Amino acid sequence: MPRQLRIKNLKEKRGAIIQEMNAANEERNFELFNEKDAELKAIENEIKGEERLLTLETETNEANNPADDQNQNEDRNFDLANEIRSLKANTELNISDVEIEARDGEFVVGGATGQQTSTGNIAKMTFANYIIQKLPYISPLYARMRKEPLNGKTHAIPVQKKKLPKFVRMKELQEYSKTQASYEQIKMEAVKYGTLVVISEECVQDTGYDIVGDIKAQILEGYALTLDELMIKGDPEEGVEGLISLDSETDGSHEVAQETLGAITIDEIEKIYYAVPKQYRKNGTWIFSDDTARLMNGLKYSDGKPLLKEGYNGKPFGEDSTLMGCPVIISNEMANLNETDSKAIVFGDLSKGFIVAPRKSLTVQKSTEFGWIEDSIAYKANVRLDIKKALTETMAYYKTKDAGRSKTK
Repeated sequence: MPRQLRIKNLKEKRGAIIQEMNAANEERNFELFNEKDAELKAIENEIKGEERLLTLETETNEANNPADDQNQNEDRNFDLANEIRSLKANTELNISDVEIEARDGEFVVGGATGQQTSTGNIAKMTFANYIIQKLPYISPLYARMRKEPLNGKTHAIPVQKKKLPKFVRMKELQEYSKTQASYEQIKMEAVKYGTLVVISEECVQDTGYDIVGDIKAQILEGYALTLDELMIKGDPEEGVEGLISLDSETDGSHEVAQETLGAITIDEIEKIYYAVPKQYRKNGTWIFSDDTARLMNGLKYSDGKPLLKEGYNGKPFGEDSTLMGCPVIISNEMANLNETDSKAIVFGDLSKGFIVAPRKSLTVQKSTEFGWIEDSIAYKANVRLDIKKALTETMAYYKTKDAGRSKTK
């Protein structure tokens, strides 16, 4: 294998390890973080060694054959092109012959997934694992919800109905007061969703085009968009419960009603924040639309000073901002403030309020017959997942004014 390609593969492995370190840091799994950090250092040392050898080889060749330097460069480029073609041919064979699933022993090698034995510092990562691990960075809403990967068609998850009380003062030999610890089972089912990516054969044959990387990116984006919509709106026909399924009358969540359609006040923002019990506010997250963020950006104090920005030199209030000290997620799946009888803002501890259950066996299949007459290749991906409400007392929502409603709660 040419040294340039070897260096490229090592850098891709380094990138995969850094992604795993980010995920471990988000989950506060410091043992895994330190383990990956050691792997990263080993990979970086290997890259330095390969780059040093490449420099020495180039200098030696130029010194020995200065007249043939241009021809040698062309030969090296030709060998590299053939090596890439060979790698892509092997990659396509693996994808077409088997379904790429989350099985032990599969891992990404230079952007391709293979059925090989892991050795040394090679980080195990399946095609499906790559997508699932990358999702928190594409979908911040997914990153903050509790994840429970499904291992089968259905899965029952116990969720506590209410928190246990504080300790009470007792006298000697006094009988203990008892509180029943009650849990309810939430049944998670694997609802199937899928996508189809069609690519021309010319792209596959182009040595400068990373076809596998492109497929990963498209599947990742499609999966993230699907999750964002499901986490907000749900899928009532399949029993998938999104944020707008919250209902203070049936599930114990907290409602704050809008006073004026199309507008929001500072007092209403505070009502939403304080509607969530104190112990859950510290991990709270705000979710609302871009248009709602724009209206909030215009809120001012009585003296005309902007509430949520210090001036016009920095970014306006939005995705990278905090509100009442808590992070903000912008999603245009949420209703705007001028839409009647809708949930325009949600605030609370998403890690306790909702459960996302993705099936880890995300599969990807290739077909050359789908677009044979058009010289195109199709990659089909599907996944099974479910979303359910859990401890909903951790959540509050802002409901816009109904046309017939005159009083607020």
